[in-house]
Amino acid sequence: MERLRAFKQPSENLPHLDHLENGQEPIFCTVEDRERLSRETIEYGFRKTGETNYTFLNYEAPTKQLREGNVLVESDQNARYLISPIDATWKISQEYFNCQGLVVSGMTHEGTRVGFMTHHNPHLLGSKSLASSFFADLEGQLTALRSQTKEGTIDAVIFGGDAFTTAPRSKKAIDPTLDNADEYRIAAETVAQTTEKILGFTPRITEGPRILPHHEGMQTAVFDTEHNHLHIIVTGASKNSGSEITIEEVPQMLEELREMELEQNKRKGVKPGKIIN
Repeated sequence: MERLRAFKQPSENLPHLDHLENGQEPIFCTVEDRERLSRETIEYGFRKTGETNYTFLNYEAPTKQLREGNVLVESDQNARYLISPIDATWKISQEYFNCQGLVVSGMTHEGTRVGFMTHHNPHLLGSKSLASSFFADLEGQLTALRSQTKEGTIDAVIFGGDAFTTAPRSKKAIDPTLDNADEYRIAAETVAQTTEKILGFTPRITEGPRILPHHEGMQTAVFDTEHNHLHIIVTGASKNSGSEITIEEVPQMLEELREMELEQNKRKGVKPGKIIN
């Protein structure tokens, strides 16, 4: 935990955003190499030091176990989503491959920063019932956080995802005829629109989608709620590593990615991804 805090950036480097009051810092993100920190899982590192003030969004954990920790969770055979409670604890979630995340935080009237984090698979948009459940729970958390915190102190960012355009397509996808970049865009835009509807502003994209085959890279997210600091621990490359873009810039980013990947694949003789089970 202390090693993570050591990466904290000086506040004078942070941008001012119109939805924040003067003097309110936005969520800021630092991108860190997993090897630089530890080969152990991040959550294990917290447990080993005796730290208990954290919420672990374990994507592989049983639903009953997660709900006992007040995590909102639903799943079907194709996808799953997890939404943490709104509180002041650290938030941890590992192995964002094609999954995306949203972090939202704000300051309570008593001066405590609270927030929540998600770990959701874009495939859920292919299921009407699961998508309906996810967005109902997401709107509920956004509304609750807005009511618990002061206006002008709330910020939100989207991270994670997969835009490896020539990856094999899964029948579990939103639409198997779309590539991963399209699925990334649809999921990010839909979450951004839901956030804007409740909070009145659009979240930024920070540390964009992975551009490697599924098991050649991932992102782990650790949100230090107290200091409003999102740590993205990466293995493998991301498209806009270390920078932030707006949701409106996503199509251009993905088009540039497609052109770059097509050129690389021509040289390697790689064909577009086929649909798999």
